[in-house]
Amino acid sequence: MRYNNMKKVFLFLVAAVVVAAFTDAHGANATSLTTESVMTMTTTAQSVTVGLFGSGTAMIDWGDGSQQEIVELSDNANALPTTDSDFVEVSRLFSNKNQRQITITGANIMGFDCSDNQLTNLDVTQNIALRDLSCFSNQLTELDVSQNIGLLVLYCFDNQLIALDVSQNTMLITMDTGINQLTILDLS
Repeated sequence: MRYNNMKKVFLFLVAAVVVAAFTDAHGANATSLTTESVMTMTTTAQSVTVGLFGSGTAMIDWGDGSQQEIVELSDNANALPTTDSDFVEVSRLFSNKNQRQITITGANIMGFDCSDNQLTNLDVTQNIALRDLSCFSNQLTELDVSQNIGLLVLYCFDNQLIALDVSQNTMLITMDTGINQLTILDLS
C-alpha cells in the first residue's frame, strides 16, 4: 500500500514537471509567436526622426547596416497621446542621402509620427494596434490605412497623395488631408 502511494506521488510529481515544462515551452512559443507589428518606410533623408507611442519595446532597423536600436516605450497601453511629449522621439543621422528602408517592429505601437522625413513609401498595414498616425510633410503618393481599423487620428497633409480610402476607419475622429493632390477621398 505504501509503495502504491509513493508510486502515485512519484507519478504525480513527474506529471507536474511535464506539465510545467510543456506550459513553459508553450508559453515561450506563445511569446515568440505574438504578432509583432511591422511598419516600414523608405527615405533618402540624411536625418530621420520618428515618434513612437505605446507600451513595451520597439526595434528599429535603420536600414544602414547598423545594429537594431531597442526603444523603451512609455507604459501607455490604454491611453492615447495628448501632447507631443507623450511620444518617445528617436533620431538617426546618416552619413549620406542614399535611399534606405527603415523597419520598426513592436507589439504595442499605438502612435506613430514619421512626419517631415522625405518619405516616399510608408507601410503601416501590419500594425492593427495603430490609433494615431502622423505622416505629414513627406513625399507620399499613396497611403494604405485599410487594415488600421482602430485608427482615431490621421494627419497626412502636405504629401502628394492622389487617393485615400478611409472607409474601413470607422473610428476616425480627426483627419487632415490638406495640401495633397487628392482626386479620390473615400469616406463611405
